[in-house]
Amino acid sequence: MSRETATVLSAALICPNRGLSSTFQAVCASVRELGFAVEVNEYPVVREVERLLSEHRVEAVFIDVSADRRAALQVISAFARVAPEVAVAGLDEANNPEAILQCLRGGATEFLASPFPVE
Repeated sequence: MSRETATVLSAALICPNRGLSSTFQAVCASVRELGFAVEVNEYPVVREVERLLSEHRVEAVFIDVSADRRAALQVISAFARVAPEVAVAGLDEANNPEAILQCLRGGATEFLASPFPVE
């Protein structure tokens, strides 16, 4: 009898907000199907997005929009343009309708607000 192993989703975390990063990573630690290939504590400039993707094969990117929404939206748009197959999720400390709308319009496929649900 063979046992099926869970597929790990390879992800990147771009999160300058240390508190938000700690909270999100604590929840993610209990999700076996998710693994972080790279963690970045500052927003990359748009031209660095391609390099980040080529160095780290990721299927999902989680981007903090609480520290600097304008910079975060530029990064979200860059990921959506350069790698539309990569799922992009905005992260925030609160469920802010304006931030949610801006992220989705910018190319994010998901938005997660603290406290982050495990599911």
